[in-house]
Amino acid sequence: QFRSVSIRKIRVIRGPSSTSQSVVSRDGAAIATNLVWLVMTGFVFAYIWKYGRNFPYMEDWELVPTLSGATPFRFSWLLDQTGEHRYILAKAILYPLWQLTYDGRSSMVVSALLLSAITLALIVTARRLRGHSSLADAFFPLALLHPGHAETLIFFIQLCFVLPVALFTTALIIIATGRWERSPAAAWTLAICVALLPLNGAIGLLIAPALVVWM
Repeated sequence: QFRSVSIRKIRVIRGPSSTSQSVVSRDGAAIATNLVWLVMTGFVFAYIWKYGRNFPYMEDWELVPTLSGATPFRFSWLLDQTGEHRYILAKAILYPLWQLTYDGRSSMVVSALLLSAITLALIVTARRLRGHSSLADAFFPLALLHPGHAETLIFFIQLCFVLPVALFTTALIIIATGRWERSPAAAWTLAICVALLPLNGAIGLLIAPALVVWM
């Protein structure tokens, strides 16, 4: 009887359960991924702060006559070829942006904000689709905010390269999450993104057909 009572009083001390360890691991992955995004975003803005200039750079000079008012603004200017490109949507944004700020760095900030926003959106989307965080999500900030994009950030006109990426990423997120089936607003957003892509030169023209076929 004494032995049976003693056995009943014995408590088994166990280590952390696999479930709790998994939760801690996932929380750590979320913190690490968010930290990578914050650091990379900070790097992008620090780069613009240090190297961005309110002065035309390379292809920016082709916009100067119209932006400065030396040549009157014409809607046909949006269709004019700039270098070897025709960036209708970018010009439609850059002209009023210049009129509001008179600062070439305004476009750089907009490009940085767009890249940072779509990067965060991809992290959140991957997390929701998977059901938990993963260190693999750090791929997005490392790919979209790394120093190799430096020249994309110090041209006023380079918004033309960021816009199709932002539009395609937005469309991709809506498709991947299936929100286009549940939300009319999401479906309209998807349609608008696809419709605007061809207005971004060769990049948009290459991407848009695949989305049109899918739709």
